[in-house]
Amino acid sequence: MSATDLPVADHARNLRLIGHSDQGGRPDGVQLMVHRGYAYVGHMFSQGFSVIDVRNPRAPRPVHYEKAPPMTWNIHLQTHDDLLLVINAKDMFADAAFADERNYYTGALGKTVGTAAAGDAQGQTTERSWTAGLSVFDISHPEAPRRIGFMPVEGVASIASGTPVAAGPMSQPCSTGSRTTSFSSWTWPTRRDRARRGASGCRG
Repeated sequence: MSATDLPVADHARNLRLIGHSDQGGRPDGVQLMVHRGYAYVGHMFSQGFSVIDVRNPRAPRPVHYEKAPPMTWNIHLQTHDDLLLVINAKDMFADAAFADERNYYTGALGKTVGTAAAGDAQGQTTERSWTAGLSVFDISHPEAPRRIGFMPVEGVASIASGTPVAAGPMSQPCSTGSRTTSFSSWTWPTRRDRARRGASGCRG
């Protein structure tokens, strides 16, 4: 792509755009991790993640797209050595409850997304339409990620330092870390969790 073909940045200071990729026709990138010359990009609407070869930053090249399970998005991910950790969470924008985006930010979110109560009136477990948990991929061959593990969790799929947090009536951003990796996630703490940690605390 020549310099004249590059998109124009809306805002830039002390930066110069030298390359561009539409990420294989999936421009809805959110979290980005660059590792050993490859960019791993989580998607907000495409329900999966992409791998972009950025060893030549002037000509980034999409090399792989990993589709998420149905009704699931991969908006948080983290690399470590030959591993890629990918959060599987409920795709909020694919849910009819969020056709009005204001519902995402108001009310009892755990009830709105169907995670506050795990069963019906007869106490039967309600089957979820999405996948919640942490996927582990072997990225020793970046152009062909291979899933080698999965840790399921309850709720929407909120993970803080590898600890699942139960769904409840409030949402809060939580950024945590550990010795081996760190990643950001949304958590929906229970009332008991909020009382124990404080309304804005993160379990670290």
